[in-house]
Amino acid sequence: MAMAMGSVVDAYPDLSGTPLLQAFSSDDGRTVGTITDTGPVLIARPVEGPPSMWRLPDTPQRLERALLSPDGTRFAASAGDGSVRVWDVIRRTGPVVLPVKIRPGTLGFGTDGRLAYLADGPDGIRWHRWDLTTGRSEPTGIATAFRAGSLDVFEIGDPQLALVRSTDADGGPVTLKVVSAVDGATRAVLPADLVLTGWRTGVTCVPGQPRTAAVLEAATGRELRRI
Repeated sequence: MAMAMGSVVDAYPDLSGTPLLQAFSSDDGRTVGTITDTGPVLIARPVEGPPSMWRLPDTPQRLERALLSPDGTRFAASAGDGSVRVWDVIRRTGPVVLPVKIRPGTLGFGTDGRLAYLADGPDGIRWHRWDLTTGRSEPTGIATAFRAGSLDVFEIGDPQLALVRSTDADGGPVTLKVVSAVDGATRAVLPADLVLTGWRTGVTCVPGQPRTAAVLEAATGRELRRI
């Protein structure tokens, strides 16, 4: 594997010829994570000194989702059984197994470094945030009583808001809403085909103009520009 940063290219012979199933990086690009057929590998470049590689220990056999925190200090992975593990990238320790069971495919990191996930509860499905500093789960106001259909929640750069994509149990149309994490109130309705392009923006097709797309502000649905 080769990694370019400015005018420097770092090569990692141990990964040469290894199929990479997934790759991601911290916001500053100094920590890169890869998923190979033998498990997760992290490559960290300090401010001074050569980069180093770390093969994460004790990873789940059924790795369902893997994530690197925006600041590159934590690595999190969910397994097929709903368990969540977290490694400390700086100290190279872990994993710590969180006392939660999440819905498959819903683990994510927010811009503030908290983990976010959906979990079943007595009132249906609820979106939670896990504070890695305090080790506590913080249930939000985003919940739904249905147990069928589909539900996805996305961070959009504002801890008070989230983007919720859902369908009902009868296979009805997809809805995409900006929802308050405090009380679950709908703040904006966005086009169902919106594709997020970062924490704060998304792209959608312009009706009647097949060659034109609009860039929208994810928190409000306000059009920023056309491309």
